[in-house]
Amino acid sequence: MKEIIKVKNADYSRYEELLLRRDRLRKEAGILQGLYIREFGDLMLEIFESLVESHDLEKIIKPLTREIHLFDSFVAGTSHLEDPSVLDEIKAGDKLSLQREENKYDSNAILILTADKQKLGYV
Repeated sequence: MKEIIKVKNADYSRYEELLLRRDRLRKEAGILQGLYIREFGDLMLEIFESLVESHDLEKIIKPLTREIHLFDSFVAGTSHLEDPSVLDEIKAGDKLSLQREENKYDSNAILILTADKQKLGYV
């Protein structure tokens, strides 16, 4: 049998306030982490590529890389693009990037961008 413990002068509103603050801070930390990765991810990749080219590591690494087909998917949100001409310009073999985005309609949406950072839609 579970017992109910009553506490005198308990400040539940303060406890609730602290829980809400904790949740806000966790959300802010997630947003800041995403911004950090977006800001410095490309820079770190450029630095790595320059190191590969300048130290003949390319001869070692290049043979170890190969294309792997991961999946096919439809692109969502193409009817909402500000510049739909990007869809006419894209062709097979173009490099695309996937990026997490704060999306009020779908928290799991992943943005699809062209090499020029033009928005194509979402997966």
